Amino acid sequence: MNFKKILHLILLILLIVFIGTFIYFYSLNRSIDQPLPAEEIQEEAETDPALGLMILIEYRDTVGLVNFVNEMDQRGITGLLHVDPTFVTENCQTIRALLNHNIEMMASIPGEPLWGVPYEEQKAAIADAVETIESCTGQPVRIISSRYMASDLNTIKAAQDLGIPYITARGTTDTKATVYQVEDYQTRILSVSNIPEVTFKYGSLCDYSYFERGGTPDNMMA
Repeated sequence: MNFKKILHLILLILLIVFIGTFIYFYSLNRSIDQPLPAEEIQEEAETDPALGLMILIEYRDTVGLVNFVNEMDQRGITGLLHVDPTFVTENCQTIRALLNHNIEMMASIPGEPLWGVPYEEQKAAIADAVETIESCTGQPVRIISSRYMASDLNTIKAAQDLGIPYITARGTTDTKATVYQVEDYQTRILSVSNIPEVTFKYGSLCDYSYFERGGTPDNMMA
């Protein structure tokens, strides 16, 4: 085989590799660069549905809450309702109705954040909040939280001793929600954050959280 034939063969191989690479990356990025046809979108939605969870925090009224839950229900979005026992007691019938729309209770422990609170105090406060909420809803509370989603090792111990499978914690993974399981404990930690602005980083996933900490719409667009 002479030099020209070898050169042609090498060029042909390189061309084949180039075309194959182009086709691969084109197909890989197609869902980003170009919209899928409607029938393909429907097929993907049926075979691999997106999973999501929205946390709702409310302690003032139920009008906006009911409207928002209706919107979520129409879109098939599951929610955690972060409310304290007093709010549940005062709006028991409404709360019970909301639970029929893919909503689960997140018991908010009244008082100061649970950081550094002794075990016995935490256990008593959690037990009281859970009992009050369950007396209205008739459903077990599976996740508890406190102001600023604060928790510590005593919170995990107390929740596990009370048979509660989840607690919340401040965010640790930037714009992700992460579930942790501490060694030797069955109760897990739901750590939530979606706030890229450093001043407001690792907070809860709600607009009102920004407002309470002096945030502005510009912060929310960061």
